[in-house]
Amino acid sequence: MYLCNFAHSDSARPQAAFITAPVNSFYPNLPGLYNVCGNVAEMLHEKGQAAGGSYLSSSYDVRIESLKTYNEAASDIGFRVIMVTIAAEMAGAGPH
Repeated sequence: MYLCNFAHSDSARPQAAFITAPVNSFYPNLPGLYNVCGNVAEMLHEKGQAAGGSYLSSSYDVRIESLKTYNEAASDIGFRVIMVTIAAEMAGAGPH
């Protein structure tokens, strides 16, 4: 069972994508989140740095702790959009 998209040479992995994959292409992690790692490395606040690995990374580098530097736009670098709903905030549930 794979939780993310990463570079590989495993022919027994039919669900792999060789480009970025739609959000629900892989199983969610325990909290139910999809693509927390893999697919694209996430841009950080520090200019030119990204974390988390991408579909071009080895399985070892698809970790939140993995850092990557970049100088220009690339297909394996992106950012995560987060939305907090007003109803959840008003109910005291906090962000989801």
